Amino acid sequence: SMFGFKNIEIDKTRQICKLEFSGKILNDNYWELINKNTIEQALDRMKIDGFDFKNNDVLDKAVVYNVDVTVNMQLEAHPKDYIDVLRLYRINDRYTCNTYNETKANNGIVFRNNAKTVNERLIFYDKRAELSLANNQRWINSFTKEPLKFLKQFNGVLRVEHNHRKLIAIRKS
Repeated sequence: SMFGFKNIEIDKTRQICKLEFSGKILNDNYWELINKNTIEQALDRMKIDGFDFKNNDVLDKAVVYNVDVTVNMQLEAHPKDYIDVLRLYRINDRYTCNTYNETKANNGIVFRNNAKTVNERLIFYDKRAELSLANNQRWINSFTKEPLKFLKQFNGVLRVEHNHRKLIAIRKS
């Protein structure tokens, strides 16, 4: 299986192709995340049965249905220290604050918008701890012989993700 490539739906009648993928498709370039400089690399890795997703038509005509606006924050203290402060300091009553991920291994928290019409969440977690989980080790070992060197760049990194699932929210981000 191709890590980072989640789903493809092809509708030949409507001539539509839906792709779902994550930054893991970039392998050792994962730190850069998917952006205007790495989107072609991501599309190039998705070669399936003769489809060429890298041509300009794909980028010119693509519609983004959901996006995770993401920042890797390199911190002086341990990410857990910042997360603990955020957990105590609830900024806005329109959001609920819960533990992110049942394993709790990434020390994360998630703020969800309480409004029924808005499907939005803001997540803070220890990226190094999350990448150290067993399910990520297979992916990391698939593209590098030096997994510890790859992981080192995520030491002290607080990952912040703002998930958007509506077109209007994506345009505002």
